[in-house]
Amino acid sequence: MEILIVTSTEFEVTPLLERFNTQVSNSNIIGLTFKGHHIHVLIGGIGIPETIYNLTKFLANNKVDLAIQMGVAGVVNRDIPLGTVVNVYKDTYGDLGVEDDSHFRTLAEVGLVDNNRSPFSDGYLYSDSNIAENLKKLSGITVNKVHGSLESIQKTQERLGASFETESMEGAAFLYVCLREHVTCLQIRAISNYIEKRNKDSWELELAIKNLTDETFKIIESI
Repeated sequence: MEILIVTSTEFEVTPLLERFNTQVSNSNIIGLTFKGHHIHVLIGGIGIPETIYNLTKFLANNKVDLAIQMGVAGVVNRDIPLGTVVNVYKDTYGDLGVEDDSHFRTLAEVGLVDNNRSPFSDGYLYSDSNIAENLKKLSGITVNKVHGSLESIQKTQERLGASFETESMEGAAFLYVCLREHVTCLQIRAISNYIEKRNKDSWELELAIKNLTDETFKIIESI
């Protein structure tokens, strides 16, 4: 099987590469073989533009049977312990739209796009992989600017309600490209922080990376 692992930074994937006795190279693409599978690791960069460009470029030149995005995320629900690895089964662009005075409107709400245009369904992009069913499933939003003020968090909660569970800067971009290119895709993320007034002292980044590495390795082993 041809497996692609996509991550935004070296930091997030280095411990996993060590499990495969492989190191980060000068390239943003690392290739290895494990249990008969060909595994490609793409360090796609931080944010929507970098992810879309680097992932599209890779898929244009390589056949992939399964793409897995591994990364960290913030979460709204404080009942979810930091370090928990979740399956972000649906995602959307959280800040793609227009300001209408004090209100935010999505492109669909102002009539510029169809909320159900492929590969979207009711405004969301859905993972189409049936693996990692043991992980808690949460929805996500993908943003250009991560939330760090109580006012903006409250406004987003009022607008999206229960759909605002996790937040990243790459998830929807990953799902969008994979679904457009008909590549089976899975987004798993470890919770590194709660979505609150920005306070990096309260983050559990190292624990999140450790647990993310463990779960990703288990998934690869199980395939």
